[in-house]
Amino acid sequence: METNSNFIIDDNARLQQENWEFKKAGCSNKDHISLILQIEKKDKKLEKYARIIDQLKIENKNSLQESNNRIDSILKLYSGKTNEIDQFKQEINKLFSDKFGTLAEENNRLKSDFDKNNHTMNDLQSLYCSLLKEHGKLKSKLETQATSFNQELKSLESNNNKIKKEIESLETKHALLISNHDEKEKEIQELKEKLNASEYKISLKNIVLESKIIDYISFKTINDWITSGNYSFKIIYRASNNGFSTQSFHSACDGKGPTITVIKTTDGCVFGGYNSQSWNSDRERYGDDKCFIFTLVNKHGIKPTKYFPPNNMTKYLLGGPQTTYVIGVPSFGPCFGSGDIKVRGSNGTQSFPDSYRDTTGKGESTLTPSKKFMIQDYEVYQCLVD
Repeated sequence: METNSNFIIDDNARLQQENWEFKKAGCSNKDHISLILQIEKKDKKLEKYARIIDQLKIENKNSLQESNNRIDSILKLYSGKTNEIDQFKQEINKLFSDKFGTLAEENNRLKSDFDKNNHTMNDLQSLYCSLLKEHGKLKSKLETQATSFNQELKSLESNNNKIKKEIESLETKHALLISNHDEKEKEIQELKEKLNASEYKISLKNIVLESKIIDYISFKTINDWITSGNYSFKIIYRASNNGFSTQSFHSACDGKGPTITVIKTTDGCVFGGYNSQSWNSDRERYGDDKCFIFTLVNKHGIKPTKYFPPNNMTKYLLGGPQTTYVIGVPSFGPCFGSGDIKVRGSNGTQSFPDSYRDTTGKGESTLTPSKKFMIQDYEVYQCLVD
């Protein structure tokens, strides 16, 4: 507070000095008058501040006295507790002494452990340095091996690409060889077929020359229908040569084993049948499931086709069931089924499909357009196994 008071006094003295300087200079202008008024105001403020300072001095003095009184009270209270404090200090010192001994022992133990751990750490550090050095060697070795491996890998990839190209080239060649092989196989098969046809043509030459109805291709077709082997076909009857009578037919054909009958009508149809057993005049129905009838030339343009009887074909005659494939009757020539084909002299009838199944869907007009037909000629050939 003393410092503030001195500052105010000094400031007032400075202002009075400035005022005196103005007076000496003879200033009487408005600025000077204003300045004087400001100085008077400041003087009033200074007086007010001086009063405040004096009041603060009194308050500080009272506060200091109050603080001294409190200190005296505390000292009196402290003097009463001195013995307790000394006793407490002794207990603390004893406790500290005991704990210090324990802590010293613990510290020694920890120091021993630290020394051991430090020794172990040194060993580990030495081992780490050794491993680090070994790692450097291994890394260098691996890098060298990796470089070598990459070079070998590039070489293998290059060789692999070459091998792939060679394989592709071989596959192309293989495909070409297969294609050529297939073509050659096809050519060989065609040659075989031509050879077989030529051989069969030669074997059927005499028959073809003798037949007035069909050529060797039709004979080969019939041969394939009969069996997978080859047959020789010997003509044993031709109606235009031997006569159309039924007696002439049975005289020439009965008891001759398996035969084929080929019929040509006056309207150009060619058909017939295969009897797997000998013709006879016993007035009986007989034969087996190897028998069939066929069409070679017809008005529907059906390709050469054979027709079999149903698996369980039966006809009832004379009170009992009988399988009907062919019929041997002295008053008829060749008869197939119950009435599918019947020949009598130069006349014939057909009721196909009766005993034999229609697989081409043309019904009773399959073989000939009408039920009755006129025969231009018909031939019977004995089937001889080569």
